[in-house]
Amino acid sequence: MRRDKFAGPPCLALICIGVAVFFPPTATANDEPGVAEPKRPTTITQLIDDWFWPDPYSHLGHVRSNGAGWEWVRIAGDSRAGSDAGLSAKQVTAIAAIYRQAGASTPPGTQADRKHHWRRAESKARQLLSETQQHRIDQLVIQRRGYRAFLAPDLTTRLDLSTDQSARIRDAIANHGKRIAEYTRRLKAETDRTGNEVQPTSKHEELRLQTARREKVQLGWLSHQQTWNDIREILSPDQAKQFQELRGARPGKPIAKSIAAATRSTVNAQQTPDATADPPASQLGHPQRVRTAEEQVALEDIKKQLRDRLLEDLNAAENRSPGSVIQTSYGDGPPAKGSPQALFRSMVPPTYREYIRRHPKLHQLEFDRDASVFVSEETTALLDQALPISLDAAIDLMLNAPVRPARLAAELIRQRRTKLSVEQWTQIVNGYQFVPAIRTAYPVGVPVQVWGTGAIPFGFLLFDDPAIAGVVTKTHSRLDGKSAATTIAGGWRCNLPGVSLGDESLGNHTVEYQLDYTLTVAAQTTTGQLSSGKIPLTIVPDQPDTLAAVMSDQLREIVSSAITALPIARGRERVYSRSAGAGEFERVAKLRIPYLELKRPLPVGLAMTVDVYFADSDQPHSRPEWVVPAGEISRYEVEGMIGDARLVQTLSERADPEGLVDARVVLTPSRGTALSHALLNSYYPESIEIQAQWQLLSFDSD
Repeated sequence: MRRDKFAGPPCLALICIGVAVFFPPTATANDEPGVAEPKRPTTITQLIDDWFWPDPYSHLGHVRSNGAGWEWVRIAGDSRAGSDAGLSAKQVTAIAAIYRQAGASTPPGTQADRKHHWRRAESKARQLLSETQQHRIDQLVIQRRGYRAFLAPDLTTRLDLSTDQSARIRDAIANHGKRIAEYTRRLKAETDRTGNEVQPTSKHEELRLQTARREKVQLGWLSHQQTWNDIREILSPDQAKQFQELRGARPGKPIAKSIAAATRSTVNAQQTPDATADPPASQLGHPQRVRTAEEQVALEDIKKQLRDRLLEDLNAAENRSPGSVIQTSYGDGPPAKGSPQALFRSMVPPTYREYIRRHPKLHQLEFDRDASVFVSEETTALLDQALPISLDAAIDLMLNAPVRPARLAAELIRQRRTKLSVEQWTQIVNGYQFVPAIRTAYPVGVPVQVWGTGAIPFGFLLFDDPAIAGVVTKTHSRLDGKSAATTIAGGWRCNLPGVSLGDESLGNHTVEYQLDYTLTVAAQTTTGQLSSGKIPLTIVPDQPDTLAAVMSDQLREIVSSAITALPIARGRERVYSRSAGAGEFERVAKLRIPYLELKRPLPVGLAMTVDVYFADSDQPHSRPEWVVPAGEISRYEVEGMIGDARLVQTLSERADPEGLVDARVVLTPSRGTALSHALLNSYYPESIEIQAQWQLLSFDSD
């Protein structure tokens, strides 16, 4: 491995690490009888797949004692790597000069001093590049680190690795080192047997020594690959996918997908099945002030310290208790039985954007503000010592970190929100996340509603006191640049105005969402507009319904046995009222509404219209659609518009002495509904009829 002239003595200890880059994960040796010899690759490139990549720029060397700043500048200042990242020759030359100057002036002090020195050089280099170019260099840094990237605190945080996962990854890397040591021992034994590695005593011994050397290299490659495969087994599927997005495309491959994820609000976003990638980040109406290199270094330092403190707080006993919101809403623990948190029994995604996608009715999150959540005094003290820049760091973590540390960062901000400047409040609002459910293609002529939701991350915590800060929003949707719909005034969250499809021509189209906001902090008012950017979709010729599941008796039995109506005694009590004028209401009836329950996850989704038939009536009482993605459970209240006079009249005419009325609930599959919900990969294509009961508890007739 070539030593860099600026590396200094620490580079000597890194030679074996550089070798490991070329000696991938190992296979099993054939010392034991009956164990097959692994197939030996002739080059390391034969092992490259969608997961295992060796260092793309091994010629650059490694000086890890200089920290991440050295890695960044070294890559950006290299002509080959810079070209791969889309830098111009002028940009590469300028950054190479920064690299040389920083190398010549590296302080002789502690490792922390060197890392700080190179962080400043990185900040200077970043100012010469666009956000997209910086993002690509960030990806190449991860690629160069190889499996050691999983040991870096920033990646550990972004992937939300548990303590157990981190320990197992360290073990996998240590096992690689042990295998390499064993191969080295075997080569030494072969050398000792030959007698002289430099001057073998015979042609036969020379051939045997060459074979041993080649085998060591080949087994090293296989060991390197095995380490990567071991790590993939440790990660969840979502974590593995997120890592691939953070790492970006391999040099020489198209990087369009990487560029699409370049902005802050999409770095941590995940695609859902059959849904397009998240749209571009909001286009800020109020650009942030450009920081100096010194300010940027200070921000990164305090952000790292805060992130480390928040990760420690996550493991505190207070945040591990069953009543903690981190466990019941944002963690892995089951919700307390009968608590409001039972609304959130489904999988907790890693990012707030995906959290919104899974739980679009975010007003239900408002119970969170009163739930148990713990931030240590040490973390609060760290924030207070570095105000106001520490609040910038906390805001960045709230908007970009995985959902659990982001929740703690939001709590930290909430406790100090009276110290936020108008600029910082604007930064929070500009973190608004548009989360539309849009597929890449729709068949022509099928009525579809493109819907979605949007929110300021953790706005329910930060905008609950208008005396401190308030925000009013209005959202517009545009189809092919033309206005489609507008929402009424909202606050920190709102449903995106629907876009109806069905009459559009074949070909490419776009949907765009715009958010107008008015932010009021104390007596100061700020206005701005954010945009989702144009989100592409294609209208394609109609074709067989690929979402409809292939029917079988087994699937029919699985679905029919999993859906039931709960006993009416477990139904929801509701009071129906009518206007009495002057803003007053009078009670008309009290009734109990049944629930339908999907008690077991299904291998297919549900996309059902819901109609209720009482007695022999042919006129149904239609209810909202029931949509459940595959693999999830659900409970559905068979209710429509509260105050439905026709329902009260029907129940009053048919109720038995106990107020009970039998009914049929007919679930009818809808292709348009399935297409409208991008979380659905498939849906059950047959109707289902369920017997249920309503109960009229009281009725005040005229």
